[in-house]
Amino acid sequence: MLELLAMPKRAEIGHMDTIDTIERCRALNRRAAAKYFELGIEPIDAAIAAIYSAHDLAVAAVGDAHGAIEWMRNAADLMERQLLDRQAGEARHG
Repeated sequence: MLELLAMPKRAEIGHMDTIDTIERCRALNRRAAAKYFELGIEPIDAAIAAIYSAHDLAVAAVGDAHGAIEWMRNAADLMERQLLDRQAGEARHG
């Protein structure tokens, strides 16, 4: 599996704003996706591959495959709550 086990821990890379770091990583992933599409890879295939890649990263972060799946479930729940909150805010101000 990639060289993920050698990834530096958060403390080793210095203090970075988490939101900024996440957005920078998302931008990098979107650029990679654009390259996939240029190669003729369908968005659904790229999305499935991205989910598996996210699992690889989550395993490196939490230490085991099952824990990584639970962590990913929690992340998906958070994303859903943020989306619902945003929609509710737009409806109130819409």
